[in-house]
Amino acid sequence: MSGAAEIAAADEAVAALSVNATAEAFEALQNAQARREAALNAPRVLNERITETGRTMREVWESTAENPEARRDLLRANYAAIIVHRSAPDNHGSKVWDPRRVVMIVNPPTVLGETDETYRHGLAVVKAA
Repeated sequence: MSGAAEIAAADEAVAALSVNATAEAFEALQNAQARREAALNAPRVLNERITETGRTMREVWESTAENPEARRDLLRANYAAIIVHRSAPDNHGSKVWDPRRVVMIVNPPTVLGETDETYRHGLAVVKAA
């Protein structure tokens, strides 16, 4: 077990063992607390699976119109940062969309394998060497 599952298991053990006041329970409590501390201090590993859907970002975005959490997940998965600058002084309070105010920093592409074909990824053309 690792990560969040280990932390949850250690928390449950600490909660269960803190009720009984026997010497064995005290030793088991100390062990569970040590496991919990080790799990909290362990490096976090994010496991992601990339699956080709055949859909564009726009298609996925439009299909999640009624689900703000799915849209947030989509943005988190594809962009490292999205920065919206304040309106320019000459455009203060304008309700008109100004794309110059938005900076979107995409996550670097993930290489799933090599190919001899040239393919497009965003604005970059990628060809495996």
